[in-house]
Amino acid sequence: MESDFPDSLMEDYGYFNVNFSYDPIHLCDSLRRVNASDVNDFLYVGYERWLICLILPLILTLGLVTNLAFMYVVARIQSMRTVVNQYLVHLAVADMLFLVGAIGKKLWQYCESPLKDDEGSAYGPIMVIISHLLVYTTIFSSELLVTLVAFERFYAVCRPMVVFAASSNNRKVANLLCLVWLISVSLAASTIPSVLKPISICHIWPDEYSYLERMYVKYTAVNISIRYYTNIIQTVPFFVVMVINSILYVCIMREMERRLKAMERHDLDLQSNVDIRNQVSRMLVANGIIFFILMAPFQFGSLINFVDKIIGTYSMNNSERFLNIARMMVYCNSAINPIIYNMANSRYRAAFEEAFFKKWCKKRRWSRHPQKQLGNHSSVYATSITKASNSDSSLGGNPAANGNETCV
Repeated sequence: MESDFPDSLMEDYGYFNVNFSYDPIHLCDSLRRVNASDVNDFLYVGYERWLICLILPLILTLGLVTNLAFMYVVARIQSMRTVVNQYLVHLAVADMLFLVGAIGKKLWQYCESPLKDDEGSAYGPIMVIISHLLVYTTIFSSELLVTLVAFERFYAVCRPMVVFAASSNNRKVANLLCLVWLISVSLAASTIPSVLKPISICHIWPDEYSYLERMYVKYTAVNISIRYYTNIIQTVPFFVVMVINSILYVCIMREMERRLKAMERHDLDLQSNVDIRNQVSRMLVANGIIFFILMAPFQFGSLINFVDKIIGTYSMNNSERFLNIARMMVYCNSAINPIIYNMANSRYRAAFEEAFFKKWCKKRRWSRHPQKQLGNHSSVYATSITKASNSDSSLGGNPAANGNETCV
């Protein structure tokens, strides 16, 4: 993700002086003779080729297919059109745009030039800005949308008699989603100066590498302050929303445990409520915790690199390997969300089957229950939680069970 996905950190490789001098002969900001032993530092070699040629296209394809499938299910199945699923649909859109912007740029750049940092061959300044804006916008929007889902669940479980004001009607939900995208675009736009300065870098290659271009262009920050700002605006919001989500999830789980213990004492429909608790727990992991687990390594790595560059202990090779692994985790996060929804929630699986295998589901359901009409069988969760246990938005977007969708 070099300069596209929060990686303005990677611009100085230690080969060049930070204070570039203008060379009127070669029209370059830097001129350097490269030793044969250093050439591989500038090329795609070894595992990097495997990542770009095989792994990244697979992740991109998987992400587009799974997220489009989820959006189709929400559009196709009436009971899936809920507040939480509106948030998840926008999260799916953000994930797809992120994958197209981040992975698409890498694939295009690889096809256009054998040099890892050559952004001039594949892009002009306009495309660099568009790619940067797209990736950063989707990162910020994903963080905000995951937080909205957490708040929705918090109010449903911990404050069942209080409606989350922002989601009380469709108009407010639409306004809230517009606000999320507006904030995301604004934050992303504020980081555009981090890719506005083109630097022409010239190399004199060894004879056996004379086929390589002697000059390439890399886009970097207009000044050091912008670089610092971009790294701060990249990492700080992530850690803030991670703390907020962690607090909300702890509150939700504690409240559910407290209510279940109360039901044990009163000998209420225990097994059904244990199932509800387990299903909500799985959805919490699917929609929140896994998001931060997969995103955190890159953010921590970026923060550590930022500090190392300031104090002068930065090591390119070690940090590059770590960040490549961390990027794969970020890409996977955007590709597997709908898969996790189905693994964690039987009602989502039923909705997917209903959407894609409707006739087969009906025949299967009729063969199992030829004389029985399926209906809502919601458990009594607690006096004040009954509405929450039946509501999609209260339990993380579970569609209400009914005869039209239960084909498991």
